Amino acid sequence: GDVLSRYGARWVDPQLRRADGTFIAPMWPPDRADEIEFYGMHRGDLLRTLVDRLPGGVVRTGHRCVGFEQNDDEATVIFENGERASADVVIGADGIHSALQQYVVEPSTPVPSGSMAYRGLIPTASLGWPAGAMRNWLGAGKRFMAYPVRRGELLNYVGFVPTDEHMKESWSAPG
Repeated sequence: GDVLSRYGARWVDPQLRRADGTFIAPMWPPDRADEIEFYGMHRGDLLRTLVDRLPGGVVRTGHRCVGFEQNDDEATVIFENGERASADVVIGADGIHSALQQYVVEPSTPVPSGSMAYRGLIPTASLGWPAGAMRNWLGAGKRFMAYPVRRGELLNYVGFVPTDEHMKESWSAPG
């Protein structure tokens, strides 16, 4: 609870709207709004809250995984800088371009879904965005969603558009 109130942004009055802005429906029944708590969180804030709960020195940044070894007693991750880390369990949650995937399953090329997402963040102070407002505009084959994160200081937005073009997965590629 404290972590959510410190880093999250509670969604108030989340709405579905048509592309022209006309109201379609609330995301949940208005009479249940006091019972439902939904928070937007910036990915960095979420990771910080998880890391803050670990003992000191457990997380080391600047380590690029390049290999993996396992025996009956432990699993070892090998890093580009020559360091190694061993543990009882290794969780390979390193994304679509995973360095660890090859040790679990045969790597495969991502299959395009026919949709591309373009994302960004804007300071809410520069917009006059209503506090806690979450909006999801729906159009023919497209949608645009915006919601607050980081205590309502930032507005996260994502536009989904149809495309047959296969593009490289990236957080910074121009679109």
